[in-house]
Amino acid sequence: MNLHIHNTLTNKKECFVPNNQNGTVNMYVCGPTVYSEPHIGNARAALVGDLSRKIASDLIDGARIKPESYKRNPKDFVLWKPSIDHTCGWESPWGFGRPGWHIECTSMIKNIIGNDNTLDIHGGGNDLIFPHHENEIAQGSCCSSATFCNYWFHNGIVLVNKKKMSKSLGNVILVSDILRQYNPAVVRLALMSTQYRQPLNWTENTIINAENILQKISKSLDNNKNTYNQKDKEFIKLLCDDLNTPNAIQYLVKQAKLAKNNNEELAKLRYNCDLLGIKNNNVKNDISAEDKEDIQKLIIERELARKNKDFAQADLIRVKLSSLNVDLEDTPDGATWKIKH
Repeated sequence: MNLHIHNTLTNKKECFVPNNQNGTVNMYVCGPTVYSEPHIGNARAALVGDLSRKIASDLIDGARIKPESYKRNPKDFVLWKPSIDHTCGWESPWGFGRPGWHIECTSMIKNIIGNDNTLDIHGGGNDLIFPHHENEIAQGSCCSSATFCNYWFHNGIVLVNKKKMSKSLGNVILVSDILRQYNPAVVRLALMSTQYRQPLNWTENTIINAENILQKISKSLDNNKNTYNQKDKEFIKLLCDDLNTPNAIQYLVKQAKLAKNNNEELAKLRYNCDLLGIKNNNVKNDISAEDKEDIQKLIIERELARKNKDFAQADLIRVKLSSLNVDLEDTPDGATWKIKH
């Protein structure tokens, strides 16, 4: 079964063929610029993973960076940046300074795979196509006789309620914050709910839907003690179609229903969940008095939200309770709960 991925370099879906015929695949994904804690947009790039076809004559000099007199061409990017007042830098044949932004990734790639070897896959956010990845190609091509990289994939940005994350809007969702509230498997499912090349709009419903999916899958896995796995060609076929995770997740939901009474489907479900890294890894076997108090408070808040017909808030609280491994059941006499096992 062949993997087909959309190659940004050629702007078409291609059959992936490793450069090394022994089957070894080299892959590099650009991480975030580390001036703050990573947010969920950075996490998406890590989870899923050039020539932008811009015309040089259409680019406006100085639109991004102020032109410098020492450049032969204002469109040239800097390989070595001079440092002022010895604040950050090293001595070099080009004076005291530090590497330019674009050279960092090229240097790491060449250091790992070898200067005259070709990288199979390079990924990152689609905001890096120009200028970062085009400049990487320029550097990698100049320092080696080998092709720099064969396949490029780029993920879409993450929006929050249809708006770009920014400090000024106060809508930046940090990975550390979201993991304190929800099961990591829920976050993983939420980030995979949209095909990686498309923008992902993060809302309250995004995390609620992901929690509901995990519950459906977990019930089928938890209700059966069999632990063997079985390869599922149909599921792999979905992923081989340019990493079609939305269809793959829907496949898991249907498979979870069948797995309740079918050991073969259960074995495939377990294999598929392992392949996607979906594990219910927030399980608690006991609970402290402090946790019990927090749970009771959340249940009271949820009941109040339901009385006020704020069902979106009620659903959100239910998701929080589930992330605490609480199994909630609504009865005519009120909500009852127990710890999942």
